[in-house]
Amino acid sequence: MNTNLYGKTILLGREQDQGRLNVCVTINGQPYTFAYGSPHSVPNSVSRCQPKEGSAHCQIEVDTNGRMLITNLKTQNSTYVDGNEVMKKYITESSQVAMGHSQFPLQLPAVLNIASQIVAKVQGNVPPPKATYNIDHLEKVWNNYYQTKQERKRKENQKTLLLSLPMVLSMSLGALGRVVDMESLGNIFFFIGIAAALSFVYRLIHTSKGNTEDIEIEHQFQDAYICPNKECGQFLGNQDFHVLKKKKKCPYCGCGFRTKV
Repeated sequence: MNTNLYGKTILLGREQDQGRLNVCVTINGQPYTFAYGSPHSVPNSVSRCQPKEGSAHCQIEVDTNGRMLITNLKTQNSTYVDGNEVMKKYITESSQVAMGHSQFPLQLPAVLNIASQIVAKVQGNVPPPKATYNIDHLEKVWNNYYQTKQERKRKENQKTLLLSLPMVLSMSLGALGRVVDMESLGNIFFFIGIAAALSFVYRLIHTSKGNTEDIEIEHQFQDAYICPNKECGQFLGNQDFHVLKKKKKCPYCGCGFRTKV
């Protein structure tokens, strides 16, 4: 199926005068129709297609991802897919579609080709609409990343406070030097020095470990926070999920974004 049918609706039914199959596509509010087949080839059990009156036997809606939904438009009509009567059903180009009680067979590939030619003639080389993708899963990815970063920042602040205690104590004891004898003060400074050295080593080890964890968090985020269009798959950057939801499209490939809410 040609992509110029994406986002289009095809009306189908019997031609009023010659009894051929009417294939109609509405473009910018204007119906464009082509009669297909030999005169009187479509039986009377197939309802007439009169687009100006909004009447047809059935319609095929093609969404922006190329999926096709066929709908029987009148309760007195009969539409069949693969031998089963339906009111609505998703179909493919290989589906066997028939209309009316006499089960007039619809040559679906030919119908789609005719509809595509109608669109091409009217619109010329207008590019097809961009496909849209659900991005609800990206909200969880973003929230997990943001919460993890905030939690790590809180823990780092706590570590910084604890590791600064030896220096604070050293400065405080220096101020108390006048009231404490030199021997006792020297012993205290000795132990504070050891604590400071251990604190320095601890900081080096955990800074290195923290940097490795931060890199791993960023890599996981960059692998998951990507455009759901497989042909794109670009990392969406540090844009808040709500910004993506508001913009409704990928900044790289231009495909549409949608959410359930």
